Amino acid sequence: MITIIIFLILAGITIMQLSENGIIDKVQKAKEESIKEQIREEIQLELIGIITECISKTQEITNEVIQQKLKEKLSGIEVLEDLTGSYKGYEYEIDENFNVHIVGKRSDEIKIKVDKKVGTSYVTIEVQAMSTSGNIVQYEYIVNGIKYESDKNTYTIENLEPESNHTIKIIVIDGKQNIKES
Repeated sequence: MITIIIFLILAGITIMQLSENGIIDKVQKAKEESIKEQIREEIQLELIGIITECISKTQEITNEVIQQKLKEKLSGIEVLEDLTGSYKGYEYEIDENFNVHIVGKRSDEIKIKVDKKVGTSYVTIEVQAMSTSGNIVQYEYIVNGIKYESDKNTYTIENLEPESNHTIKIIVIDGKQNIKES
């Protein structure tokens, strides 16, 4: 009985010393860096394969091609047109030299990028959205106070007066009912 108590006391002292020296923190930090590097390498290897494939087929290397091919090759990857996104719980970006950089842990939110094309009597809005909590299930387009709902990321609003200012608000809702406005 006394032996067990002595062992428990020694174990407690050892744990206190390990945490005082920051060894546990250092191990956790090293594990985190290792995971980030594995994810970066996984994306980078697929990206190199995509670029090689494009070159061998004399196909132009565009953001759209990379976006499409990454989605085909890496299950669960989210990629926006500007080649930023998230994968396995981490946000990443691909620079102009096609190098992958892990930005950090993915935050629990929706990211939106909006492009609009204005014609003589219409506005087409294209929304690129990604959510860390599930697929985007609904888009709401509020134009001059009138609400339009859709499950599509592209919406054309017709019969708008040219040369007039229009207020356009976009709301994106994901599968867990998280909401983001733009």
